[in-house]
Amino acid sequence: MTDTEIKIAVAEQIVNMLENDIINKNGGESFLGWLGDGEVFRINGMSEEDTLRAVNLAKSIDDEVTSIVFTLEKYDEDED
Repeated sequence: MTDTEIKIAVAEQIVNMLENDIINKNGGESFLGWLGDGEVFRINGMSEEDTLRAVNLAKSIDDEVTSIVFTLEKYDEDED
């Protein structure tokens, strides 16, 4: 896969996580937890090498993505 395809795969998982955890109110979790050590990429047919690349990219943005999820989740709790 190209770098752009890896980036898109990671971005799609951010969207999927936000939809599941925030929009569908299934509770927050870390981005890396959502990815299940790359299992989500393997399930979607990604090779082991590309999975490693995607997980490495995800690790570099995990803090930011996780912070967004938990901030949005907390905001919802404040409204109750």
